[in-house]
Amino acid sequence: MTNLDKILKAKGISQSWLAKKINRDIADVNRWTKGVRIPSESIQKQISATLNVPIDILFKDVAS
Repeated sequence: MTNLDKILKAKGISQSWLAKKINRDIADVNRWTKGVRIPSESIQKQISATLNVPIDILFKDVAS
């Protein structure tokens, strides 16, 4: 589980809601929450702004 996944769950936000808000496919969001992929910097900024959470907190678990 990544911080992105933890934050979504803590805020009661679904992956599909986030996908719609940032205009991405739910499969992409699923990969990010599982740590399979890391989104581009521009998408990280969109997610950060949408969730009101700093980028370094969202993705620090998947940056290895």
